[in-house]
Amino acid sequence: MLVKMKVDEFVDLLASDSPAPGGGTIAAIAGAHSAGLGAMVCNLTIDNPKYPDAQPFLPEVREKLMQLKDQFLVLADEDTEAFNRVMAAFRLPKVTDEDKAARKAAIAEANIGAAQVPMTTAKAAVQVLELLPEVITYGNVNTLSDCGVATECAHVAGIGALMNVAINLPSIKDADKKQELEKMRDDTKKGLETAYKNVVGVLALKFDY
Repeated sequence: MLVKMKVDEFVDLLASDSPAPGGGTIAAIAGAHSAGLGAMVCNLTIDNPKYPDAQPFLPEVREKLMQLKDQFLVLADEDTEAFNRVMAAFRLPKVTDEDKAARKAAIAEANIGAAQVPMTTAKAAVQVLELLPEVITYGNVNTLSDCGVATECAHVAGIGALMNVAINLPSIKDADKKQELEKMRDDTKKGLETAYKNVVGVLALKFDY
């Protein structure tokens, strides 16, 4: 599992000539960083007597962010696995007609999976961005820069994941599934940009950076 690797080992693998892990995995890891930072801010605020207004809100937000952090880590590995399934499908034998049919079906299924995984990452990134305004509003004021980094990581996660959706769409031959994913991508991109602009606006009210 990639997420169990040491940081330096992972980055060395990333920098190698192996095509996976790639951008989709990094998008998911950026999302995990965003959710993790948001949860950290919650933890530095909850039970702090200086922030009584935060207590009714941030425990639930923290729980959601922790769940998203864990989801992103799963998606980081799933993205690499999805790419490997595509490569494995192309390596299937194509000697007989049965071989060719099975190979074609496997490639089609793998291509859909390669788009669906980053689509899930992008949606999760939107969820993080929708939670961050409460973190910024009620969180420990000494962590506003952490909130800013969390915001940018979530945006990178979403945009990066959508790029990976886009690059896999042309390989999907099922017209209905392709159209479904295109609409999902477009809707998610709108949601991502709306949520991002909202968080940046909330952050700007509290932090001049």
